[in-house]
Amino acid sequence: WQALTMTPPADSLVQAMIDVVQRRRAPVDLVVDKVSEGLAKRVSPQLLLPALDRWGRELSQASEVSRRLHNRFDAGTVSMRETVLRLHLLRRGGAADVWLRQLFLHARESDLDVGTFLRVCEAVAQLQDSGLQQDPAFAVGQRWLAAGVPAGDVGHLVRAIEDLARDTSLVAAAKWVTDRTAEDWSAKAIVERVEQGGLQEIREHDDATDVSGNDTVADDSREGIKAGRTTERPEADEPGNEENDNDDD
Repeated sequence: WQALTMTPPADSLVQAMIDVVQRRRAPVDLVVDKVSEGLAKRVSPQLLLPALDRWGRELSQASEVSRRLHNRFDAGTVSMRETVLRLHLLRRGGAADVWLRQLFLHARESDLDVGTFLRVCEAVAQLQDSGLQQDPAFAVGQRWLAAGVPAGDVGHLVRAIEDLARDTSLVAAAKWVTDRTAEDWSAKAIVERVEQGGLQEIREHDDATDVSGNDTVADDSREGIKAGRTTERPEADEPGNEENDNDDD
């Protein structure tokens, strides 16, 4: 800071950091990290100080959502710090708060962990970046959460959609892969089918689907039946609710 300003008033930066932590209730360690990153990139004081308030606001919002996620779901190996950073990146990348909230409301009926929820949200954002519209991308995330897709399988499924979309539309590819997950196909089985010629499978699937949407794909082509999962509703509030966690909504 002193090298950038050519003068020694380090207190001005320290006080600005203290102010934003107290006013925004942002995690102090993450504010320090963001400032350190800005200094390493030699961001000028004229830009760094105004940006500090924005960072504090964004980190505070991500921190609040993260706290509610950890109250609702099993944290597993995902720390609060990692959760805040991943949510912060999602929101900075353009993830709409409305579908993040809707996915949370949908997911709280399922037996999930924080890592799985985050990974599915990241997949929804990735599919939108690939060109899939928000509604079908959100539907993919919703159905993967309902199907209990493990976090480690999400990346394989996204790549399967993108590979399949080379020969058909992204919407058709996303629907085919998502339908298979709803039928309890494993990610490995889906990837193998795509590699063997998924486009023909899509055509056969469309021909064999009646007007009610019930597929007639043979049961012996399915793999990876999931173990039973409880669907007990937890009691914590959803992200974005500023009330106390023990209050009724």
